[in-house]
Amino acid sequence: MDYREFEKYAADYVEGNLPADLSSQMDQARKQNPRLEALVYLHGQILSSLTDAPEAPFPKNLPAKILVSAENQERLLVREKTMFRRNLFLWSAAATTLISVLYYTFRDSLVTCISTATPIMPTGEELSAPGKMQEWLSTAGNLLLSTVSIPGTELSLPAVYILAVSVVAITYWYCRESEYTTL
Repeated sequence: MDYREFEKYAADYVEGNLPADLSSQMDQARKQNPRLEALVYLHGQILSSLTDAPEAPFPKNLPAKILVSAENQERLLVREKTMFRRNLFLWSAAATTLISVLYYTFRDSLVTCISTATPIMPTGEELSAPGKMQEWLSTAGNLLLSTVSIPGTELSLPAVYILAVSVVAITYWYCRESEYTTL
């Protein structure tokens, strides 16, 4: 029996809670190894210290304190989740506002930049495909700059604005108040 296996059963060995065959194996191992004897002595000292220690008085209101503490922890967790969701919604709304402002401010520059962009072709033995990436960005830019007609009205909005409002709506749906966030 090695030290690790002996150590695993040492507390039960000192307390006398092991089956006879395992206890005899540990007796043999203990006789052969002085480190195991020291481990048994240490566990014996710990056991006698615990046995001789005075019993601490049990507070009468401890169960009530534990329940109150658990309820407070639950309330704090619910508040933390609520605040996270509210902050997430605020950040989403701020990002959408920023995107809308930037779009309307730099719309003409963006149209000019996308329409005059020329694909950059790789030279030599480069493994990247910047030409395809430039083509994709141009297509995505043209798609975001296109206007979308709202059915049933004469109103048309830029696709980037509809995308930003959709992000806010999805975030709002995620952050909505539920039965878990009410206190």
